[in-house]
Amino acid sequence: MKLNVRTLNGGDYKELCSWWEKWNWPILSRDMLPGNGTSGIMISKNNINIVAGFLYWSNSNLVWLDWIISNPAVSYTHLTLP
Repeated sequence: MKLNVRTLNGGDYKELCSWWEKWNWPILSRDMLPGNGTSGIMISKNNINIVAGFLYWSNSNLVWLDWIISNPAVSYTHLTLP
């Protein structure tokens, strides 16, 4: 199974808001998120976004991945090998 990983971009925020809404999570404002909502990663397969999370950096040797959210429209069958 080949997954694609990329950094979040400004256009992802709207999609993530719809995921939060569908999962009945609070919708976080951009100013609460690192990099104004762009400091994180998006994982996709076959051009379908599957899961995202935000990376909190500091001056330590630690990076924190938080607010991990999955696409509610994606089932596990999308992730299995043919």
